Amino acid sequence: MTKRLLTATCLLLVAAGLAGAQDALRTLSARLAKEVAAFGYSYTTKGTDTPFKGDGKAIVSGSCYRIQGNGLDIRCDGSVRWTADPAAGEMVIEDAAGQALDFLSNPALLVADLEGNFKVAGTSTSGGRKTYMLEPLNEPSIISLALVLEKDIPIAAALKMKDGSVVDFTVSGFTLAASQPESVWNFSKEELSKYKTVTDLR
Repeated sequence: MTKRLLTATCLLLVAAGLAGAQDALRTLSARLAKEVAAFGYSYTTKGTDTPFKGDGKAIVSGSCYRIQGNGLDIRCDGSVRWTADPAAGEMVIEDAAGQALDFLSNPALLVADLEGNFKVAGTSTSGGRKTYMLEPLNEPSIISLALVLEKDIPIAAALKMKDGSVVDFTVSGFTLAASQPESVWNFSKEELSKYKTVTDLR
């Protein structure tokens, strides 16, 4: 479960970075507030006893998101989160807010309030790319997040954890669209009926 949440967190960290407070991050913040970000992703971990990797695609709009990758289909409409494993026929439904402010349990918090969770510790520019070094304000499990933008578009991120592990994250095909239908962020009754095991934790 931790791996699943970490994957979601990495994706949302990148999208949340666009809502930052300064320089190139501000360029897209106004559009992100009104539009929907869509992108492909891949990630790898290092410095851990159980390294893992994955890829997929994501759509993010404020506190709403859909992440498809590594056999999972995770959807959140801002208040409820559905984590589905179609191959296994399993579904977990829970409050998006969770029971703690730990962003690993509730990655949507990062989209809603990056400035409330991180501070910009520094920036660097190389070859047309700008890297923002972000430090957590209240998250004890993270040391830093390096967010890389190219032409004001996120292309990579590196999440450094206090346990010594690092998640390297690559973004591709980043686009902004005007809107998505509400059905993107949740599962219909017809879709839910296809799952043999549904665990509702709300």
